[in-house]
Amino acid sequence: SNSVTDVLPGVTLNLLNESFGTAKLAVNRDSGAMSSKVQGIVDSYNALDSWFDAQTGTAAGAILSGDSTVRQVQQKVASTISQDYENGALSGLNSLGLSTDKTGKMVYASATFTSALGTNYSDVIDTLTGTDGLFGKLQSELDVITDTTTGSVQARITSIDSQVSDLTDRIADAETRLETYTDMIRNQFTNMELILGRYQGTQKYLEQQIAQWTKQK
Repeated sequence: SNSVTDVLPGVTLNLLNESFGTAKLAVNRDSGAMSSKVQGIVDSYNALDSWFDAQTGTAAGAILSGDSTVRQVQQKVASTISQDYENGALSGLNSLGLSTDKTGKMVYASATFTSALGTNYSDVIDTLTGTDGLFGKLQSELDVITDTTTGSVQARITSIDSQVSDLTDRIADAETRLETYTDMIRNQFTNMELILGRYQGTQKYLEQQIAQWTKQK
């Protein structure tokens, strides 16, 4: 095969033709690709923050308005962004071109990030992807939030399901009571019709008797 993968770790060499002599091989970091990935995460965070605002605000269609779980999740994610990530030669996320504006949205300066990569590559990687780095902490926080067994979102779903089940049972009980009451009213109405029918028979009898007495006089 002309594709060699076991010479340099993480590097694939595509050999295009035969050659003799000395050659120089330079392996450089793709700073542009790394910057694009950071931009993608920033865009995703901002989209999530906008979704939170749309769902919990006062505008029409904010179906989760007042839901404490959603606010807690938003606050946890936001607090993760605002923590101190000072590391090595870097004084924090600002050194990587990452910051937040007054609305809570993340702002990204790619030129600052690329410059930091060139001068403090290891510190940049640790600040972002290390266990105590920004993305590492975000991942850990999101894992806790979205855990399908013990996560806060699942706990809220379970609570809502329980409320729905309780309301369904109450509705069923109310319908049963309504049917019982309807039967009782129907029976009372039937009995009233029977009594009224007897009264009407008595009325006709009395009218006939009065008519006869009047003729006799």
